[in-house]
Amino acid sequence: MKKSTMIVIGVAIVALVGLGIGMRMIMNYFTQKAGDKVASSILSTATGGKVNVDSSNGNSSVTVKGADGSSVSYGSSSSLPSGFPSDVPAPSFGKISGNYSSTDTNGASYSIAYTLTAPEVASANDTYQNQLKAKGFTISDTSNTTSNGSTFTTFTAKNATHNVSVIITGGASDTDNAMTLVVTNAVAN
Repeated sequence: MKKSTMIVIGVAIVALVGLGIGMRMIMNYFTQKAGDKVASSILSTATGGKVNVDSSNGNSSVTVKGADGSSVSYGSSSSLPSGFPSDVPAPSFGKISGNYSSTDTNGASYSIAYTLTAPEVASANDTYQNQLKAKGFTISDTSNTTSNGSTFTTFTAKNATHNVSVIITGGASDTDNAMTLVVTNAVAN
């Protein structure tokens, strides 16, 4: 076989493989978008609200908006939810594994789940309390329980605008180590 024929065949194979990969990526994109639209439509019908499902970029989220202006969002994003209050510090440790936010007549509320390593669990209580105190929060309702190698720590932090409830759990493996923040608007007494 001639060298020029082999080169043409080689170029054609590379072009076809590249085209195949490109087409596969395009099909996956449109399939994902179509799936999001179908799920949004089904959930909108079921809830009576406007639902948006987004599974792009490896971060899945679902947002439901009611006719009264209320909304609820669930996500597996590795970042804080949109609108998270700037006066509430994000922990300087851990990795966000999911989040939830909602709005209603009382304002916005947020719940953020973190995965922690064993060393992070050991210092999470003191470290995050110090971060909150540095932002003007007061700490109350502290509880720490240890049983069979597992720990369970809770506390509440408050400032003039927000309440933060914190739950820290630690266990025998890193899959048992977590922290959850629940942030709500402070209620006037």
